[in-house]
This record gives sequence, C-alpha cells and structure tokens, in this order.
Amino acid sequence: SQLDNGVLCAKYVWPNHRPENCSETDKTQPVTSFISGPYTPTSPHYNEGIPYTIPDAEDGKKQLLELGWQQTPLWTTDEGPITLKVGISEVDQARQPELLDALAEQLQTAGFQVDTEVVPGAWPGRNPELAKKFDLFIGRWQEQTPGPQLAKLVSADGPDNLFGYVDKEVEGLFAKSRTKTLGPERKAWTQGLHSRLAEDKPMLFLWAKEQRSVWRREFTGRLTPSPIYYYTEFSKWRWA
Repeated sequence: SQLDNGVLCAKYVWPNHRPENCSETDKTQPVTSFISGPYTPTSPHYNEGIPYTIPDAEDGKKQLLELGWQQTPLWTTDEGPITLKVGISEVDQARQPELLDALAEQLQTAGFQVDTEVVPGAWPGRNPELAKKFDLFIGRWQEQTPGPQLAKLVSADGPDNLFGYVDKEVEGLFAKSRTKTLGPERKAWTQGLHSRLAEDKPMLFLWAKEQRSVWRREFTGRLTPSPIYYYTEFSKWRWA
C-alpha cells in the first residue's frame, strides 16, 4: 500500500514516497484516503476552512524521538519494542477485507510491531474492557444525519463511544444542535464540530469507496439509473 498525500494505494507503503513501478491502477483506485473529519468535501456540513494536512514521515519520526523512543530499527522504549494492537469487527472486516492488513503493513514499515485481531460481531459500542485491549480499532462511519449518528460516536454518553472520549467543547456543540435544527445556525455548529474533531483527533477518519445499488431506498428521488450502463455492469455487482 502507498500513502501518498493521504491516499492509501494498493501495493506500496509510506508517506511521500511513490515507487516508479506503482501502476496507474494503484494511483487511481485507492483503498482509502485520509480526510480531516467526519465530513467529505461534498457534504453540506464540511468546513472548508480546515487546512489539508500532508503526511510527513520525518516530522512524525522527530516527535517520537522527542518522547525518548529509539528506532533500532523497531521503535523501542526502555521496556522493549512497542507493539500496537489493532482491531476490527467481523462485520467491518467483511466489508473492507483489505483495510486491516493495509494499515498493519504501514505501521510495520514505520517501525512498529503490530498485533491484529478480528472481533466477532459488529461494532462493539461502549466497551471499556475492550478499549483497554486495543491501541486502534477500525470502524465504519457513514454520514446521513450529522447530529444523532455522530453523537453516538463522540459524545460523552454516546453508546458507540468505544474509547470513552469526552471533550467540553464537543459537548457544548451537541447541546446547541438540539435547538439549532435549520439554517445558518445549524451549519455553524456542524462546521464547528468538524473543526474541533479535526483539531483534537479523537479518531482518524478515512474515506473509502463503496459499491451500492442505485435502486436502494436511500437514493429514491435523488438518482435515476441509466438502464444501458446499469445492466452492462451486472457481473461486477456484489451484495453489501
């Protein structure tokens, strides 16, 4: 896998270093790309004032050295090599089977030992015991309505807040959202929420393409399929 300006491509690893033999297919069909927060640039809730951050391997290495870690070539402390525990639910592993291995490969190339685990079932929700076990847990976020869904993930009492994240500013923004449901004021709170989550980084947001049938109810009235192209692509469909 290749992480190039935030894009994870299918065969090579590490920021800002694209090998000459990274094919055009790899460049145009990324596994994932990093985004600044819970909203993509096409979302009405996206905050365009948030600067795009280009991954910088050397700066990351500098910060780890300032912590007193050593790279020999694995990152180590006085207690020995650092092992990162990375997990994903069984349901999300089935949806994105390449993602766990791709992220583990990146971390290993960066000098970390990595231990991966697929947890039975779907997203585990608020689970303090499970949270203690992992350094990183991969989940699936799909933007539909910005308030209730996101509140489940990052509000203090959110049922899907796996790691127990709490932030006073985020709590204040959700409190405002309960009364500001329309117009400029609602846009202001969603963009403020985007800005705070991008700054505090309680989680990293990745964007990934997903194949979905245009006949699904969620697209009714919004998209009209072209019969010619829709049915010529039939052999590539898959259930999601």
